[in-house]
Amino acid sequence: MNELPIKLGRFVLALAAVGAPAVAAAPVKVELCHVPSGKTIEVTQSSVASHLAHGDYLGPCIGDNCPDDPDKTEAGQCGCGIADDDADGDGTADCNDTCLNDEDKILPGLCGCGQADMDPDGDGTTNCNDGCPDDGDKIAAGSCGCSVADDDGDADGTPDCNDGCPADPLKTSEGACGCGVSDTDTDGDGTADCLDACPNDAGKTAEGDCGCGTSETDSDADGVADCVDPCPSDPDLSCSCNGNADSDGDGEPNCTDACPQDATKISAGLCGCGVPDADGDADGVVDCADGCPADANKITPGACGCSVADTDSDADGTADCLDGCPSDANKVIPGACGCSVADDDTDGDGTADCLDACPTDADKITVGICGCGVAETDSDGDGTADCQDGCPSDADKIEAEDCGCGALEIDTDMDGTSDCIDGCPNDTAKDSPGDCGCGAVDEDLDEDGISDCVDNCPVDANADQSDADGDGIGDACDSAPSGGGGGSAPAGQQVDDDPTLEDDSSDAVESEESEPDGDDEEVDAELTEQAVQQSEEDAPSGLPEEADEREEDADADDDDDGVQNQFDECPNTARAARVDATGCVADLASEDGSADGGPILAPPAIEDFDDESSAGLCGQGLGLLELSCMLSFAAMFGASSRRRGRRVSSVSATMKLTRRLRFRL
Repeated sequence: MNELPIKLGRFVLALAAVGAPAVAAAPVKVELCHVPSGKTIEVTQSSVASHLAHGDYLGPCIGDNCPDDPDKTEAGQCGCGIADDDADGDGTADCNDTCLNDEDKILPGLCGCGQADMDPDGDGTTNCNDGCPDDGDKIAAGSCGCSVADDDGDADGTPDCNDGCPADPLKTSEGACGCGVSDTDTDGDGTADCLDACPNDAGKTAEGDCGCGTSETDSDADGVADCVDPCPSDPDLSCSCNGNADSDGDGEPNCTDACPQDATKISAGLCGCGVPDADGDADGVVDCADGCPADANKITPGACGCSVADTDSDADGTADCLDGCPSDANKVIPGACGCSVADDDTDGDGTADCLDACPTDADKITVGICGCGVAETDSDGDGTADCQDGCPSDADKIEAEDCGCGALEIDTDMDGTSDCIDGCPNDTAKDSPGDCGCGAVDEDLDEDGISDCVDNCPVDANADQSDADGDGIGDACDSAPSGGGGGSAPAGQQVDDDPTLEDDSSDAVESEESEPDGDDEEVDAELTEQAVQQSEEDAPSGLPEEADEREEDADADDDDDGVQNQFDECPNTARAARVDATGCVADLASEDGSADGGPILAPPAIEDFDDESSAGLCGQGLGLLELSCMLSFAAMFGASSRRRGRRVSSVSATMKLTRRLRFRL
């Protein structure tokens, strides 16, 4: 394979001469590492340059352990396919964090998300459930309040702070008898036994003349109680027994027998005549006054009845026989929480605190996801509670992300940037239009800081974009930057005075002969648009009469090549015509095939480029080799020309033929 250097303007291309025709191949996919997503992608060969220009690099991304996840290269905390988002910035990814918005917790704990499980008093109960957060001995104020123990030294059910007799389980105040002495009134006469000399005699509080149990009756009102009055019916004490009658035969004459009809008694005693003063249980209380005559421990049935002690172990005022919690002074039934645990319902929600995980929240009895004090509301019904949902009104999102709540995170071009913030949502290589717009790469071949699409000299660095003649071609690449031309030529010929081109060895001659087709018309329209930008004021005065006539008809196209005369460098040269060294039609009158003695250059027929069997002169592909070949032919037939005094550079002619060749192929 040989390489032929071809000079084109300021550039030298190495053209490879290919002996065999090129074979069309399927589009080649190239593997790239997309930056900044860090994902390995495949793109067509034609788009490689644009990706490289944006920082992507050839080959697969190094270390991608999540090849099917466009957002991750490592499994991270959540694994491939799940983002390692950390909404609260606590170092634990949301996928493992139950408290997404609480940077201090990843689990609800006892108090729920958003509330610390603090226990400053070290009593084992967190503050959210501790009624006395600064009292290590209490979790509720109780009877005495925080910081004061609810001790009950005598276990009578009344805390010492409220007990007037803290060492007396039977009393909470001194009463009539004082602490340690019961205020019992056995005979129910209104006088406590401690003050009653006859505690078992409801009629007496002192023994008197007759003693307890015997009335101090004075029948004859002589000032002497009958019990000691020998003549209780004779106030003068002059009675006699009158025969010593003994009605009951007890040996005591009636006159001295207080119970003359009761053979067992001569005095009424405690029970009165006719009722023995027996004490069957020997408890010191005669049976007639003993409510439990067979129970030595009781004289009244009390709460539990005879033979069952009225013991009140917890001193709560309810006898053990009737107390469901005999050891709990605060309860007489187990209730919801059982004995020794209060059935308090702090929040009044109907669930006792012992069964309520949120004892101060009337709306909750479990901590749930949001914790006590925060409702488990899910406004958008997406399965995530509002307290954990960054978008509580958007069922499709739980965090705002790039587009905010209510907007989907669509990424049409899969470049890692959501459409809502992507200035080019259909362009994988761009996030903003830049200079050239979406879908076009902002290339800058001459590295002058001006993108090629808006650079008036895309291959010549000219950061200032100066254009002295205003023809749209920058001064740096304009062969006539001031609008004027140079040199002279014989009539009918145009002189190439571009110093960058050699006289004839590297200056090509252009020939056109074939009829215009749709593609050529499109290319010529592009050339026409470029040519219009060149001001007519650049043209020198004294134009030939023939040119003036063509000027009058702006739409004239004498050679039917699809280019109007006013923009046609060779207005009398049809497509594929034989041309001379000027690039315009040759004088065909010469029998030897020369014009004015000069060589006649015939360009390759356009049909050669369309011949699929021979693959044309440059092949059918559009790779670097084929493009180099086309540019070389463009250089050969793009000679500089002069028409109506206006010089058109070989670069313009080269561009024209290159486009034609491209459309032909």
